[in-house]
Amino acid sequence: MNKFSCSIFLIVLIATPAFAEISPRELAIRENSSIDQKAYKKTIQASEAQQANVQSFLKLQDPAPELRRRAWLWTFALKLQSFKPLGTGRVSNATFSLEDYGPSLMPSLEFGFLSKPLLKQSFSWFTGLATHVGYMTQKTQLVTPSGYSFDNAHLNSGLLSLIWSNRFNIVQSPSWSVLANPEFGVVNYTQTATKSTLANFTQQSTFWGLGLGVEYALSKKWGLVGLYSYRQRDSVRSSATDLQKSNFEIGTSVIW
Repeated sequence: MNKFSCSIFLIVLIATPAFAEISPRELAIRENSSIDQKAYKKTIQASEAQQANVQSFLKLQDPAPELRRRAWLWTFALKLQSFKPLGTGRVSNATFSLEDYGPSLMPSLEFGFLSKPLLKQSFSWFTGLATHVGYMTQKTQLVTPSGYSFDNAHLNSGLLSLIWSNRFNIVQSPSWSVLANPEFGVVNYTQTATKSTLANFTQQSTFWGLGLGVEYALSKKWGLVGLYSYRQRDSVRSSATDLQKSNFEIGTSVIW
């Protein structure tokens, strides 16, 4: 080999890069690393998708922020009781015994609010205020001692009171609540006759009372109520108007 050929051979050896051999072990490590990275990326993507779905579900199920931030709960109740007018209806020329009219069914509505509960180990206590409104009308035949008859006469009885609502939930029986509701209000009787105004009168008296009862929850917001009510009229304000001292109310209630 001449000097020129040797020089070309040396130049080719220097210019040609060295390709180091890669062992099977190194190839396996690289392949496993690539697979792990792909699996990790898929796991992250699946986790992000799942978290997005959960957040979307919570947005659909979660109540409005103003409801969660409220410091009270609204209450509404519809009740029914057997109410009997008592006392004497007085006009200039006649008096009427209201007890003779007999009892009738009086529907009533309550609307109010309850504060957030005070939690104890064995029970929780809700307190608040409510307005109670009851009304009924009775058609009756009125006859004076002289024999004069008032046709198509009606006696309208109404109750309006403010109630201090107290609700106790027992931890061991979460579906049941004990109710204790002091109240102060007004009872009103108004009698009207279409053919004569001689029997017409309106009179009222204030009263105080206490309601004791239970409520059974059919759901988180809806329940059935049974309540015993004791009411005592203010005899100083009116000696003619009276109302039942003992009564029993049943109905349904909603809390939201």
